[in-house]
Amino acid sequence: MSNAVIFKDYLTKVNIPMVENKDEAGSVFFRTKQDLRSGGTVLMVISFPPEDGFVDLDIFGLADIKNPTKINNVYALMNELNENYRYAKFTESDGMVNVKYSYCVAPAALDSAALMNMMIVLLGMAEDSAPRFAQAQQG
Repeated sequence: MSNAVIFKDYLTKVNIPMVENKDEAGSVFFRTKQDLRSGGTVLMVISFPPEDGFVDLDIFGLADIKNPTKINNVYALMNELNENYRYAKFTESDGMVNVKYSYCVAPAALDSAALMNMMIVLLGMAEDSAPRFAQAQQG
């Protein structure tokens, strides 16, 4: 049984609604939107590449950089956060700040509850950093 199937079974068992899809590269992914306390909505994605030895956790749309003259402030904050957080990797793509974490897992050996806990940790990091990205765009 693949890790994606193990995770899907877990979602059904604990009644967590996530949309399942498959991309053109063969990765199976599960996604859901989550509102942040500070305002805004992010897209949380858990994806399983076809080689079944990795899991990618992504939070998309943490911040939208509307003022390109403030991008250096945003990059400085991303560098600080990437140094201070153990698990998260903050990135920018096309003016959007995202959070990513990837790790190895043996085929058919996924601990789905631990995976969801890691996604909750990443969401907490996103929650904590969202106001700081808003400030970086003001300063």
